[in-house]
Amino acid sequence: MAYFKKKESHQDSDADNRDVPFCGRERHLAAVKRNFKDGRQIGLISGMPGVGKTRLAKEVAFQMSVECENQNIKLKVNTFNLSKFTSTNLIIDTICASMLQQNQTTVSLKPENLTAALQRLNLEEDFHLFICDNADTILDDDRLRTELLDFISKIVEKTRNVLFLVTSRRRFRLAREYRLFFDVELSPLTPDEALDLLAAIATDVPLQIHGAEITKMCGYLPLALVIAGVELQRGEDGYTPEELIELLRKNVLESPLSAESYSRSEQVSHVLKSAIGKLTDVIKSHFAALNYIPGSFGTSAAAAIAGKQSPAHAKADVIRPLRERSLLEFDSSQQRFDIHPLMRDLVQQSLGQFVDVGITRQRFCVFFADVLKKIGLAMNSDASRGLQDLTTEIKNIEKMMLEAVNCADEDTHG
Repeated sequence: MAYFKKKESHQDSDADNRDVPFCGRERHLAAVKRNFKDGRQIGLISGMPGVGKTRLAKEVAFQMSVECENQNIKLKVNTFNLSKFTSTNLIIDTICASMLQQNQTTVSLKPENLTAALQRLNLEEDFHLFICDNADTILDDDRLRTELLDFISKIVEKTRNVLFLVTSRRRFRLAREYRLFFDVELSPLTPDEALDLLAAIATDVPLQIHGAEITKMCGYLPLALVIAGVELQRGEDGYTPEELIELLRKNVLESPLSAESYSRSEQVSHVLKSAIGKLTDVIKSHFAALNYIPGSFGTSAAAAIAGKQSPAHAKADVIRPLRERSLLEFDSSQQRFDIHPLMRDLVQQSLGQFVDVGITRQRFCVFFADVLKKIGLAMNSDASRGLQDLTTEIKNIEKMMLEAVNCADEDTHG
């Protein structure tokens, strides 16, 4: 059995949107694919921040897409960033609408209708896979966790055609469906894997002398290694290996932590700070403005928030400079950008003085109020599509509704 429709090639003509090279993790990759093929339907990828959980899920998607195409099996994939949700109802309704291809989502509230629809789904060749990314917020709330996991259990009890892959910093066990559940825990890369990843990014940089020390100072974490590799590859605009090591050592010495308490996450922070520090003041102001958007966003949102004339201008002047340094993440399935949670904290701490909060707030509210209006109109013609759009934008819309009261011109967001 295969599971994924083919996604865009890694050799996309838009260099801004190419995935980070995938190095190591062959054992973990094989384990996820094997468990799905063996009939398990719920998988967990766990591990510390920056260890590459989402990247592994994306690689699973890519490799399974090839198998799917070869076997002419259709599978619809949906990815949800659960860190953007404070309620499970919207995510459950969206899953139902997508899975059952319904314009009416009330089926999720009627167990007998849901059961009948899933039985029909079992007779079809189509498959669905839902990637539930960054599930920590949901899992840390007893009520939300119970609601979501009970719903997932109900689905897998009734159909073999639906798969779930969850990423989370913390581990959990789904005892009720233990025969259909598996988990894969990620640790930092091995020294050899870390050096391979760094070399795959910094392709023009000699790493024979300093590569091992750089990877060690990055804690062997993929997030830090990617940022470091990009900085090395940038040549005169970035750092030499010697300069990067000196900077990282300096940051370690300036840290109030002892060597014993100096965690890998803090090492990541120092590597990320090195990349932020290299930005021009103009790009810093754009980065701080984008960080004002709590959820993922497209180029239109970036243009509005950064005050650019068009998405093309935003892409050239805002998105591309940040993507070149791997400071923005890109979701190719939704064609949207996001900022890693660790990076968000650093941007807020380091670049707060570069953003005009009043102007940024007003731009934010005007843009997402318009988004909400368009979603409302879409609900009348295509409820399923409108619901998916609402799911994607819910965190941004929630902030817009809270921030709108602080805008100077009430008419702009009425």
